[in-house]
Amino acid sequence: MITALIKYGNNSLLTEFPVEAMRLYNQLSSIGIADRADKIPALGNNSISVKLFAGELLGLKRAVGQSLINRLTPADTLRDVNVASYWLQEACAKDHEAFAALIAKASPSSLTDLRDLTEGFYGRPISKEIESPGYDEDQDMDEDDELEP
Repeated sequence: MITALIKYGNNSLLTEFPVEAMRLYNQLSSIGIADRADKIPALGNNSISVKLFAGELLGLKRAVGQSLINRLTPADTLRDVNVASYWLQEACAKDHEAFAALIAKASPSSLTDLRDLTEGFYGRPISKEIESPGYDEDQDMDEDDELEP
Protein backbone atom coordinates (compact mmCIF):
# COMPACT_ATOMS: atom_id res chain seq x y z
CA MET A 1 0.00 0.00 0.00
CA ILE A 2 2.89 2.38 0.79
CA THR A 3 6.23 2.23 -0.99
CA ALA A 4 9.19 3.57 0.96
CA LEU A 5 12.52 4.65 -0.49
CA ILE A 6 15.00 4.90 2.38
CA LYS A 7 18.54 6.19 1.86
CA TYR A 8 21.35 6.00 4.38
CA GLY A 9 24.80 7.12 3.27
CA ASN A 10 25.42 5.56 -0.14
CA ASN A 11 22.89 2.75 0.46
CA SER A 12 19.23 2.61 -0.55
CA LEU A 13 16.28 0.43 0.33
CA LEU A 14 12.99 0.13 -1.53
CA THR A 15 10.30 -1.64 0.47
CA GLU A 16 6.53 -1.95 0.70
CA PHE A 17 4.46 -1.32 3.83
CA PRO A 18 2.97 -3.15 5.60
CA VAL A 19 5.87 -5.52 6.19
CA GLU A 20 6.59 -7.92 9.06
CA ALA A 21 8.57 -6.12 11.79
CA MET A 22 11.60 -8.46 11.77
CA ARG A 23 11.84 -8.29 7.99
CA LEU A 24 11.80 -4.47 8.17
CA TYR A 25 14.55 -4.56 10.82
CA ASN A 26 16.63 -6.81 8.57
CA GLN A 27 16.02 -4.60 5.55
CA LEU A 28 17.09 -1.50 7.47
CA SER A 29 20.17 -3.35 8.75
CA SER A 30 21.09 -4.30 5.19
CA ILE A 31 21.72 -0.63 4.38
CA GLY A 32 23.56 0.08 7.64
CA ILE A 33 20.74 1.38 9.84
CA ALA A 34 21.04 -0.19 13.29
CA ASP A 35 17.95 1.51 14.76
CA ARG A 36 14.53 -0.09 14.96
CA ALA A 37 11.69 1.34 12.88
CA ASP A 38 10.14 2.98 15.96
CA LYS A 39 13.29 5.13 16.30
CA ILE A 40 13.36 6.35 12.69
CA PRO A 41 11.27 9.42 11.81
CA ALA A 42 8.79 8.72 8.99
CA LEU A 43 9.83 11.98 7.37
CA GLY A 44 13.54 11.20 7.74
CA ASN A 45 16.29 13.13 9.50
CA ASN A 46 19.76 14.52 8.79
CA SER A 47 21.31 11.10 8.12
CA ILE A 48 18.34 9.07 6.84
CA SER A 49 16.28 10.16 3.84
CA VAL A 50 12.74 8.75 3.65
CA LYS A 51 10.41 9.20 0.70
CA LEU A 52 6.96 7.61 0.85
CA PHE A 53 4.67 6.95 -2.09
CA ALA A 54 1.17 5.55 -2.37
CA GLY A 55 2.10 2.29 -4.06
CA GLU A 56 -1.13 0.86 -5.48
CA LEU A 57 -1.95 1.22 -9.14
CA LEU A 58 -5.69 1.52 -8.61
CA GLY A 59 -6.67 5.16 -8.09
CA LEU A 60 -8.82 4.51 -5.03
CA LYS A 61 -6.17 2.51 -3.19
CA ARG A 62 -3.60 5.13 -4.12
CA ALA A 63 -5.89 7.78 -2.60
CA VAL A 64 -6.16 5.76 0.62
CA GLY A 65 -2.37 5.37 0.82
CA GLN A 66 -1.87 9.07 0.07
CA SER A 67 -4.27 9.90 2.91
CA LEU A 68 -1.85 8.21 5.31
CA ILE A 69 1.19 10.02 3.90
CA ASN A 70 -0.57 13.40 4.05
CA ARG A 71 -1.21 13.02 7.79
CA LEU A 72 2.36 12.33 8.87
CA THR A 73 4.02 14.63 11.36
CA PRO A 74 7.67 14.90 12.49
CA ALA A 75 6.75 12.79 15.56
CA ASP A 76 5.61 9.80 13.45
CA THR A 77 8.01 6.90 12.87
CA LEU A 78 8.48 4.22 10.24
CA ARG A 79 6.78 1.81 12.64
CA ASP A 80 3.76 4.12 12.75
CA VAL A 81 3.59 4.12 8.95
CA ASN A 82 3.97 0.35 8.85
CA VAL A 83 1.18 -0.27 11.36
CA ALA A 84 -1.11 2.33 9.78
CA SER A 85 -0.52 0.68 6.39
CA TYR A 86 -1.75 -2.56 7.92
CA TRP A 87 -4.93 -0.84 9.18
CA LEU A 88 -5.60 0.61 5.76
CA GLN A 89 -4.91 -2.68 4.01
CA GLU A 90 -7.45 -4.42 6.25
CA ALA A 91 -10.09 -1.75 5.66
CA CYS A 92 -9.48 -1.76 1.90
CA ALA A 93 -9.84 -5.55 1.84
CA LYS A 94 -13.34 -5.07 3.24
CA ASP A 95 -14.46 -2.46 0.68
CA HIS A 96 -11.83 -0.08 -0.67
CA GLU A 97 -14.29 2.14 -2.58
CA ALA A 98 -16.47 2.78 0.48
CA PHE A 99 -13.39 3.31 2.67
CA ALA A 100 -11.86 5.80 0.22
CA ALA A 101 -15.16 7.70 0.16
CA LEU A 102 -15.28 7.71 3.98
CA ILE A 103 -11.74 9.11 4.21
CA ALA A 104 -12.58 11.83 1.68
CA LYS A 105 -15.72 12.77 3.63
CA ALA A 106 -14.30 12.56 7.18
CA SER A 107 -10.86 14.01 6.37
CA PRO A 108 -9.02 12.73 9.48
CA SER A 109 -6.29 15.10 10.62
CA SER A 110 -3.77 12.68 12.16
CA LEU A 111 -2.75 9.02 12.19
CA THR A 112 -4.74 8.60 15.41
CA ASP A 113 -7.87 9.98 13.73
CA LEU A 114 -7.20 7.77 10.72
CA ARG A 115 -6.85 4.72 13.00
CA ASP A 116 -10.13 5.54 14.75
CA LEU A 117 -11.88 5.97 11.41
CA THR A 118 -10.44 2.67 10.19
CA GLU A 119 -11.51 0.82 13.34
CA GLY A 120 -15.03 2.21 13.00
CA PHE A 121 -15.19 1.18 9.35
CA TYR A 122 -13.64 -2.22 9.95
CA GLY A 123 -16.06 -2.88 12.81
CA ARG A 124 -13.51 -3.94 15.41
CA PRO A 125 -10.31 -2.65 17.00
CA ILE A 126 -7.26 -3.08 14.82
CA SER A 127 -4.50 -3.78 17.29
CA LYS A 128 -2.97 -6.96 15.86
CA GLU A 129 0.73 -6.81 15.14
CA ILE A 130 1.72 -7.17 11.53
CA GLU A 131 2.47 -10.76 10.61
CA SER A 132 3.72 -12.35 7.46
CA PRO A 133 2.52 -15.95 7.15
CA GLY A 134 5.33 -18.30 6.37
CA TYR A 135 8.01 -15.68 7.00
CA ASP A 136 11.38 -17.21 7.74
CA GLU A 137 13.73 -14.66 9.28
CA ASP A 138 16.70 -16.78 8.23
CA GLN A 139 15.99 -15.90 4.60
CA ASP A 140 16.83 -12.26 5.38
CA MET A 141 19.88 -12.98 7.54
CA ASP A 142 23.35 -14.22 6.75
CA GLU A 143 24.92 -16.81 9.01
CA ASP A 144 27.09 -14.13 10.62
CA ASP A 145 24.18 -11.76 11.38
CA GLU A 146 23.08 -11.43 14.98
CA LEU A 147 20.19 -9.50 16.45
CA GLU A 148 20.89 -7.19 19.32
CA PRO A 149 18.22 -6.55 21.96
